[in-house]
Amino acid sequence: MLPPATEKPRYVAAMFGRIAWRYDLMNTLITGGQDARWRGLVARAIDGLAPSARILDVGAGTGRLAQAILSRHAASHVTAVDFTVPMLERAPRTLERAAADALALPFADALFDVVVSAFVVRNLADVEVGIAEQVRVLRPGGILVILETTPGPTSWPLAALYRVYFRRLVPLVGWLVARDASAYTYLPESSLRFTVPERLAEVLRGNGLAQVRSRRLTFGCVAITSGRKQ
Repeated sequence: MLPPATEKPRYVAAMFGRIAWRYDLMNTLITGGQDARWRGLVARAIDGLAPSARILDVGAGTGRLAQAILSRHAASHVTAVDFTVPMLERAPRTLERAAADALALPFADALFDVVVSAFVVRNLADVEVGIAEQVRVLRPGGILVILETTPGPTSWPLAALYRVYFRRLVPLVGWLVARDASAYTYLPESSLRFTVPERLAEVLRGNGLAQVRSRRLTFGCVAITSGRKQ
């Protein structure tokens, strides 16, 4: 159900291009509206920034995380990038938007005070290269924040319920609402097979970040993993 790494960029770009018109609605439906709360927590995780802070949103999609950040940090400068143009075209025109590959960000070293992403890292063909690119464009002392799904709860019966919901109900809703069951089959499978937050935290440490921490949310279904560049 998941493409090989060599085919993943093409597959992911085509998939998100197909569902761009229903992406935000589907996120709200399948998370019970929790996606907005999660984005708000990412915005709060970067409190204390200088008013003119430069922030990069990697894999920004329709721009909802960038908007949540600007709602809380109105004086900051947010750049939203994504390699799926149909998604990016649905982001508000008031955002600074650019088409870019997360594995080869078109920015100078140490340019941003903050780099954030939401539900992007597990879609990368090479997670470690993607993280290294985010760290590269982050200035010393800057903050990296990743919001991502996890393989799910580990305790029974939550783990069993999570898998039934993700593998049975989510594809059905994807077909009914977005007319694309395959995209919403990829979503649960990519989440269930993704690395645990603790392992992702080790990748951040391996790229020179300090004060690394992971916070699981909503029964452990998603996590915010963050660190500061030394």
